[in-house]
Amino acid sequence: MLGPSELAILQSVTYAALFDYPLTLAELHQSLIGLKMDEAAIVRTYRASPALRRAVDCQEGMFFPAGRENLLPERRRREAWSLAFLQRRRLLLAGVCAIPYVRMVALSGSIAHLNMDGAGDLDLFIVTRGLHVWSVTVAVIVLAKLLRHRDVTCANFVVSDSRLALEQHDLFSANQTIHLQPLVGVPVLHELARANPFIASFYPNWRAPESTAFGFEQSPLLARVKSIVERMCRIPAAAPRRPCAAAPTPGT
Repeated sequence: MLGPSELAILQSVTYAALFDYPLTLAELHQSLIGLKMDEAAIVRTYRASPALRRAVDCQEGMFFPAGRENLLPERRRREAWSLAFLQRRRLLLAGVCAIPYVRMVALSGSIAHLNMDGAGDLDLFIVTRGLHVWSVTVAVIVLAKLLRHRDVTCANFVVSDSRLALEQHDLFSANQTIHLQPLVGVPVLHELARANPFIASFYPNWRAPESTAFGFEQSPLLARVKSIVERMCRIPAAAPRRPCAAAPTPGT
């Protein structure tokens, strides 16, 4: 019978394998389900457990269910495909990050793992400033259509920074969150983590990243233009409220 440490390793490797994804030691540490262990402890547990080694293999620095060596070349193939997919849509991603009132853009789903298999989608998790969820969503759709990437662009989540708490508190939601790959707005991902403490109950080892993914950096010029547009939009947005604030209440 497996102990708690062995079982946590087995569960984590098995869950990742559902998506045909072998795990590096660092990835296994970050996504270890339900148990806090450092990388050295994971290695010690694995080496000391014949039962675990019969169920989980480790080759080329990656952990996967025994008998599924095919996942190693498959991961390399999918990574190459995913990186090429992202490169072809780099202009779109830069444009989405530059949309006014966007605070964070992160890759989610299979593309966040670089685990796309053929016809996948560009899944995005977007956090907006204040009550601009719908306007940002429409802008993303229009931009994707203009750049002819509408067929693969999927804004799975567009949420306000005032409502970062997720509705579903299950393993799947936690897993999706810990694998978000931020392109802009790294501090917002930290806010998202703090707003959803349930994640730590599933993944106590996970810590939000400190830098953007895949070397993605927003152009300082685009960031500046975005800031200017946001400031300009505050003026017409506030104008209709001034007369209303001074107007007498009906019936008075």
